[in-house]
Amino acid sequence: LQARYSFVAECTDPTKTKVRTLAYWQGGDFGADVTFLLRGTPCEKVIGGEVCCYPERLQSLFPEESALARLNAQSYLGVPIHATSGDILGHLVVLDDKPMGDMEYAVPILRIFAARAGSELERSRTEASLKNSEARRRMLLEINNAIVSKLSRDELWSAIAEAMSRVVAFDRIALALYDRQENCLRIVNYAGPYLRDDYTPLGRRLKLDDSPAGRAFVTRNPVLRRDLEVERLTGSEERAYGHGFRSICSLPLVVRGLSIGAITLGSLNRSQYSESDADFLMEVANQIAI
Repeated sequence: LQARYSFVAECTDPTKTKVRTLAYWQGGDFGADVTFLLRGTPCEKVIGGEVCCYPERLQSLFPEESALARLNAQSYLGVPIHATSGDILGHLVVLDDKPMGDMEYAVPILRIFAARAGSELERSRTEASLKNSEARRRMLLEINNAIVSKLSRDELWSAIAEAMSRVVAFDRIALALYDRQENCLRIVNYAGPYLRDDYTPLGRRLKLDDSPAGRAFVTRNPVLRRDLEVERLTGSEERAYGHGFRSICSLPLVVRGLSIGAITLGSLNRSQYSESDADFLMEVANQIAI
């Protein structure tokens, strides 16, 4: 196609607002993979399902996308990568530092490569899913072994957090138990690489109506916040956002139909937790609550 740049990228979250390159040709060699938000880029409509052709004046069409200026990109052609189900997995793009001529012949070529890329992405995701399922099974077994070992609460929490960290990404995980006298949750333990002790200090009160943990406790269902940039509904979430957290998953601890506390996982990354993650983590919470 005689284009200077080319890359293939996959969607990184269910909302399809961000992609990560899997291979990026920079004109003379492969470059480092990058992750970027789609809004305001020529890739946005491609991930929306369209084949997009911009044969010239690319930078003037997308003036807010500074990467185009750095590349001196003048033209663009992108096609979506589909799964066999029809879902969009990512996209394949070529850019050039000069206007492109007749692009009609190039679209079928890119479609062929996009189809092959889609097959490979599905295969690799299936393989990764199988590995993840095995890792999750091992994690549940580790937690069960820790529980039956009759460790102290602090020892048990450390063992649980360590087992979970090998499978589930978090920057802070906190355990809160119900304080019946004050009708609130109190943080009794936490773990994770986020080092500031003032974020979830031991003994902090979490109001049942002003925290994701409280809502999970009351409803006995997981509470998921994929992007705290736009989903801050409580004072607790405002505090988390102020500390740099961008996604949260809170899980109730329920024993024989009675809520006794909650576990909250927090990440500095947006869209870290999905609905399927929350479903699996409920299995973990149920096992811990017992």
